[in-house]
Amino acid sequence: HTLLAVEEGGSGGDPGDATGPGVACSSEYTYWTEIAAHLNGQGGTVWRTDLAVRNPNEGGAAIQFILHTDSGNQIADGMIPGLSQGVFEDVVDIIGVTDKGALEICYDMPLEVVARIYNLGDEGTFGQFVDGLTNFGGLVEGDSASLLGLRQTAGVFRTNISVTNTGMEDAEAEITLYSTDGSMLETYTLTVS
Repeated sequence: HTLLAVEEGGSGGDPGDATGPGVACSSEYTYWTEIAAHLNGQGGTVWRTDLAVRNPNEGGAAIQFILHTDSGNQIADGMIPGLSQGVFEDVVDIIGVTDKGALEICYDMPLEVVARIYNLGDEGTFGQFVDGLTNFGGLVEGDSASLLGLRQTAGVFRTNISVTNTGMEDAEAEITLYSTDGSMLETYTLTVS
């Protein structure tokens, strides 16, 4: 399943730039997760959705979450300081419901958004987020990208980072890790054949 789609919010925006009014948003930028859930699963498991939102802007971001459910829209607000990342663990529970639906994220400036839906059980969590790209969708020399939602709790869970070289020559990638408050933790270089 695709866990995040950044969609054109309506007339007036360029495809994929998330601008324009959304279904319920009155703000200029609209982001979507196709599905978000806080529900019981089979065999004693539970479905949860974590949301990571990076605010690349200097000022704080007062964002709005709108969960579109069969019983109507459920709304909650969130805040992310400037140049920081907010992690909203079990975002549907934060909204205050036990339900599922498409999640609309609203703000009046650009954000970076990623979600992970997973099934939590006695053996751990089972879920994923994998972004599919074409040969033209990757990075070239001098480009950079942000990976959102990277997390680790020793002995509980971790996020793996994979770098793929689709070219014919060796490539070098520099990885810099930041904490959620934007402070740099570590930098290292990978050479990929």
